[in-house]
Amino acid sequence: MNLNQLRYFVDVANSQNITKTAQKYLLPPSAISSSIKKLELELGVELFARTHNKIILNAKGRYFAGEMAAMLQMLDD
Repeated sequence: MNLNQLRYFVDVANSQNITKTAQKYLLPPSAISSSIKKLELELGVELFARTHNKIILNAKGRYFAGEMAAMLQMLDD
């Protein structure tokens, strides 16, 4: 797990949109999606409910997003 993975995750959690996050970080959407999937594998838990073209935070994802957003804010300050 690295800071970029966490930043991508928090950004997608806030926007609920992989494409917008990819554009923000100048990366292809597949890179953001892959990063989040790797993060989920490392944590051993799914953070999003996925449908054909939607990604929505589940309960564990909401909790983790809140914790990580606060941690990233502290690091940025």
